[in-house]
Amino acid sequence: MSRLYGQAVIEILRSSGSLAAGGNISGSVISMGCRSIVGIVFSSASSKAASGLSIYQSADYGASWDYVSASVVAADSGSGFSIEVVGNAAKVTYINGDDDASALRACWYLRPV
Repeated sequence: MSRLYGQAVIEILRSSGSLAAGGNISGSVISMGCRSIVGIVFSSASSKAASGLSIYQSADYGASWDYVSASVVAADSGSGFSIEVVGNAAKVTYINGDDDASALRACWYLRPV
């Protein structure tokens, strides 16, 4: 029987705990050689309206963020995402809305080619 070895995962952002109203979490990495940005987020409070969850990509290794995909996360719900890598750096930012989140769980990473 052959052995299966997983590739090393490049983590962008991982969080588990609470987050105050208006608080934020963020993480960034160089994304060269990766196919997609994947992640999941659950929050007991809604994110900031219109842009509470933002996935940024850069064409100059994070010196500026040239492309953004933004979403809203509803209270007490989990959301999964998969976004194609088009730049050479990626950043994920979550901004809480007007209420404290007693539970916030997020895991974002790059999927290799």
